[in-house]
Amino acid sequence: KERGDDADDIAASEVLDARLNLAYKYLDWEEYQKAEDTFAKLIEEAQSNKFKEVLQENAIDTLRSKMNVAKSRQLIGVVDKQDERRELLKKALNQDRSNIDILIELYNLPGNSDEFKKEINTRIEYRVSEYQKRIDAYSASYNVERYGSTRQELYMAYNEYAWLVSNTTGDFEKALEYSKRSLDLYPNSPDYLDTLARCYYANGQYDVAVIHQRKAAKARKSMGQVQRQLDLFEQAYAEELAKEATIQPSPNGNQNRADVEVDSES
Repeated sequence: KERGDDADDIAASEVLDARLNLAYKYLDWEEYQKAEDTFAKLIEEAQSNKFKEVLQENAIDTLRSKMNVAKSRQLIGVVDKQDERRELLKKALNQDRSNIDILIELYNLPGNSDEFKKEINTRIEYRVSEYQKRIDAYSASYNVERYGSTRQELYMAYNEYAWLVSNTTGDFEKALEYSKRSLDLYPNSPDYLDTLARCYYANGQYDVAVIHQRKAAKARKSMGQVQRQLDLFEQAYAEELAKEATIQPSPNGNQNRADVEVDSES
């Protein structure tokens, strides 16, 4: 390669990274039409060879998958379009089979048939079993090495198991334990705190979920998904407090347990 070609590749890579970052932000901010348009433009330019040297075919499939996710989310709440939404998500999952967030979205779609629920549950069970195999293998290696890539692979496997199960179905208590272990290996990670909060929510511990999600939201102020999850947990906790208030007054007056915990850390 000539030096000029290398410079062109670097420039193309920088443009690609900037556009990818923007597309992912549009998805997170729920600006789904803009996300779809941005992913479509990236795919078009990749196919016209603009990014040929910096974007492999499997990466283009990932872009196609994200574009279909963006398309599907434009149909949220459109009652007579849920079958179309489901097909778009199935297509997206086939284009990026490792993306468990699509699997989670399919599991939680309203109106899934019993047959489709069985299919999705089978996929989830398979993915969970694969994570467990990775955890078992990396745990054995980590007990010997205790450093390097094994540590990273182990906390990633713990987190992915916990995120998938806590958002779908399975052993919620085990998911919580694995989430805690991921943070033992990767302390204070905002993304893993986000998972931990979800696990507490899945286990019905809404006050603790709020505590950890507030920490994640503080560290990820620009991320819409993290804030939306906080809103969900706070609503669930508020409803729980309202039910408790009909039985007996709170010993802290108007201050709830999550606020007491946060105040104690300040």
